Amino acid sequence: MSNTFKQFMVLFLSLTISFALSASLVAVEKKTGKAKKKAAQKKKGQKKKIAKITFDEHVKPIFRDKCFSCHSRDKKKGGLDLTTYSATLEGGGSGESIEKGSAEDSYLFTLVNHDSEPAMPPKADKLAATSITLIRKWIEQGALENGGSQIVASQPKANFKLKDASNTRPSGAAPMPQKMSLEPVVYTKNNTAITAIATSPWAPLVAIAGQQQVLLYNTQTLEHVAVFPFPEGVPYVLKFSRNGSLLLAGGGRGAKVGKVAIWNVKTGKRLFTVGDELDCVMAADISSDQSMIALAGPTRVVRIYSTENGQLLHQIKKHTDWVTTLEFSPDSVLLATGDRSNGLFIWEAKSGQEYLNLKGHRGAITDVSWRSDSNVLASSSEDGQIKIWEMENGRAIKSWRAHSKGVSDIDFNRAGQIASCGRDFRACLWNQNGKRIRAYPSFKDLALRVSYCDETQSVIAGDWTGQIVVWNGKNGKVRGRLSANPLPLKIRFDEATKSTALRHAELQKQLAFQKSKEIALAKIKLSLDAASQLTATSRHEQAKQKRIVSSSQKTISTLKKQSRKINNQKNQKTTRLKQFKKQQKEIEKSIAKPSQKKELAIKLASIKKEIVKITTQIQMDDKTIKNVAQKISSEKQKVSEANKKREAAKAAEKKGAKNYKRLKKIIKPYYVNLSKAKKVTVQAQKQLATAQTAVKKWQTEIAFATKRPPARSR
Repeated sequence: MSNTFKQFMVLFLSLTISFALSASLVAVEKKTGKAKKKAAQKKKGQKKKIAKITFDEHVKPIFRDKCFSCHSRDKKKGGLDLTTYSATLEGGGSGESIEKGSAEDSYLFTLVNHDSEPAMPPKADKLAATSITLIRKWIEQGALENGGSQIVASQPKANFKLKDASNTRPSGAAPMPQKMSLEPVVYTKNNTAITAIATSPWAPLVAIAGQQQVLLYNTQTLEHVAVFPFPEGVPYVLKFSRNGSLLLAGGGRGAKVGKVAIWNVKTGKRLFTVGDELDCVMAADISSDQSMIALAGPTRVVRIYSTENGQLLHQIKKHTDWVTTLEFSPDSVLLATGDRSNGLFIWEAKSGQEYLNLKGHRGAITDVSWRSDSNVLASSSEDGQIKIWEMENGRAIKSWRAHSKGVSDIDFNRAGQIASCGRDFRACLWNQNGKRIRAYPSFKDLALRVSYCDETQSVIAGDWTGQIVVWNGKNGKVRGRLSANPLPLKIRFDEATKSTALRHAELQKQLAFQKSKEIALAKIKLSLDAASQLTATSRHEQAKQKRIVSSSQKTISTLKKQSRKINNQKNQKTTRLKQFKKQQKEIEKSIAKPSQKKELAIKLASIKKEIVKITTQIQMDDKTIKNVAQKISSEKQKVSEANKKREAAKAAEKKGAKNYKRLKKIIKPYYVNLSKAKKVTVQAQKQLATAQTAVKKWQTEIAFATKRPPARSR
């Protein structure tokens, strides 16, 4: 057994996550006739198990036990009689109750399965799972009446066949899911390997395979937008139709069942189920004209079905090993298929006839992808090679070693570039000449699936551990991550509620922290304002005292002038007084002469009178001079005090200016710290708002999903 084969065995063993599949793998590889005989007997036994489910034998007893009390010929509640086959098909007041071939579209089944209201039986427990399964199978087999009725093929629930191949952007808005339930069908504690990824050709939409479900995400917002149940098992292949309106999923359970399902992308309605494989479907596609579905897997047989009536058109048995990949050409003319033993073939899609046998790979073919013009096919292999083939002669026009340990998946984009991933843990983007445009950061384990979203120019890849990364295709930056195993809505709601409480507490703490920064800044600003005010007041005081000094000095100057003037006048009066006193003495000496006595007496009296007058004036001048001197002294005191106050104000100004300068330097970090605190507060407010929005969102989603069964955890 080769190393390549062993690697492939490990991959598919882990993907199926079942002991039954590993047993199947061993059985398939045995080459003895006995093993082949046992496998044939097992398949034959399984075919026998798919027995007819009829109304008379299986369904009517259930109705008799649980429904006849309200829905019989005697008591037709809601106009519905379930006692006879014809009456059951006829339905009641709400119309027909059975849609042959489709349990999901049968009103009666949706009631007993509690998918619609009023749930049946009313005010009672849901029917046993075995009973519901019998009713489902009875409807899906065509609602047979008795053992003589024939099982009919499942018919499509809508005519989605197109007149021509559709490879161009559809008119109007590209199909995107309407409002749908986000409740996962299955949730597991541990992630599993990513088995399939596909992107819509014309919408920002990616489909990711999960356990018994397909998850859809908006590739612009990376928001989860829909869940498509796949109860048949694990989807191993996902493909959008070329116009983006349909989504195909193929998969199943190893060594048990394989199916392909088709959904309407916009409504989420399951339109068609095809295939009844005894092993899981590993490769499938729908033609661009939506007239054919091809599927294949471990059975080594490629089957092509008509979407018009579900009938098998062709069976291709050329492959000698598991068919691992297939894809219709964009023009629906050709079908490429590849297998685990490096077999790579091109078939005429309409006839099923072989067109080309492409030889060149030396390892298992892991994927094929057509260029949009249908003239070129890319193939990838466990040999590490990507090959480009032309379709006229089947020649490999380019080949390069893309991933040293094997290429897992490839995808052509609209620009003709090829996204790939491989066992070297990496995803890459190439041109058709084999030149690597970009290598994206490595996963921690094997990179298994990749797809290129043309609408957002994103590369989306997943690995063995269940990690899914979305990169910007141009610059390689991580845009986000997706999950193939999303949490149930109740858990999301609980986590959002806890997050809201945590964010609220963090916001309160941050608001308190911001308040402390505001207080600290307010204090420093107050000190700064005080320093500024001190400086201004001191300058005002200096100016005031300067004016006082100036005024006093002017007054002193005036007073001094006045004092000098009075002194001058006093001196003059003193001189005159001296003169008069001298005259007085002379007259008093002369008055002794009798001849001049009378005359001199009169003159002496006059002189004495002048002396008294001048003496009085001099006394008044002395008094005035003394008053002026006191005023000068007072003004000098004012000047002295004003100068002291001026010096004090000058010192205060210097102190205020120095303090202002100091505070001005240290206040900047306070502003910075407050600004940072405010930004953190805004961020905390946004986080709280986001958490609160999440709570409301999950409340709404839970209310919307209440009519659906809860997720099963395991």
